[in-house]
Amino acid sequence: MVIAGMLLGAASGLYDKYLLNVLQIPRNTVQFWFSVLLVVVLGLACLIRSRLAGEKTPFVWRWWIPVTGVLLICTDFLYFYALSVPDARISILSLIRRCGCVVAFAAGVIWFHEKNPIPKALALALSLTGVFLLLLFR
Repeated sequence: MVIAGMLLGAASGLYDKYLLNVLQIPRNTVQFWFSVLLVVVLGLACLIRSRLAGEKTPFVWRWWIPVTGVLLICTDFLYFYALSVPDARISILSLIRRCGCVVAFAAGVIWFHEKNPIPKALALALSLTGVFLLLLFR
């Protein structure tokens, strides 16, 4: 799944670069539609999980939900800005974006007191190994 995620991420970056540089769609427009579609996809995933899978845990509103959304919008703004630069290399931007999972993992362990950090750290190490190999053979 890590390899599939990296390949899909690189393909997505190429498509975004095409939209921004070849079709010259404004960055804000691409980011807007990315955000709207992300809400739709994640909303459907939550609906399917709660309705079809028989999720027993009720939704609880937390302060970090809107904070996470704002931080995602900020990182996407920087990502689309970097993609809009004509000389930006997708291989480097994709690697930087993949390494963002380190921040999420650290925040989960430090602030949210992750209950199973060891298995997730191993998965993260495998993911970072893939990033390192991509960096070596780019």
